[in-house]
Amino acid sequence: MKSKLLIAALLSYTMMGCQNSPKGQQGIVVQGEKPGRETRKQPVYSDTLNLEKAAMMITHYLSIKDALVADDAEKSAQMAKTILPMLEKDQDETLKIIYANMKAISLTKDLAKQRKHFYPLSEAVYAVMKTSKPLSVTLYKQYCPMAFEDTGAWWLSEEEEIMNPYFGDEMLHCGMVQEEF
Repeated sequence: MKSKLLIAALLSYTMMGCQNSPKGQQGIVVQGEKPGRETRKQPVYSDTLNLEKAAMMITHYLSIKDALVADDAEKSAQMAKTILPMLEKDQDETLKIIYANMKAISLTKDLAKQRKHFYPLSEAVYAVMKTSKPLSVTLYKQYCPMAFEDTGAWWLSEEEEIMNPYFGDEMLHCGMVQEEF
């Protein structure tokens, strides 16, 4: 499936003629102790990012999500680490959030810490995805109301079936689809 995603991303990139994404407003992320809805505002992607770079970032994000579903902290750290050089020098606030959370995931093998950073990462990747639409595949925004002591958290998936990255085997199918795009 991942090879299909990458092929779709590259085809989308080629068909779009290497166009950049439109500019929008910058968002603010309010840091809180818990990653619940009440402590955060959605980031808004405002930079022009080439579609190939966005597609690679989202592909890595989905690999991290799959590793967290499988309770594989080592693989999620490895996937986060491999994308860092591509994001390191970006000045856009949303890309800085992505870089900071990817770096935090890459530096620990503690699943709970990785999952804590996965939520703001999901918000920022969603902002890029909604703005630049670098993939020609359907994605699902999924939500688990029980994540982070019942404050709730969501993530993106390429499968409609719920596979919860915040609980892994503990509560694998806890959640619901909120949006399809």
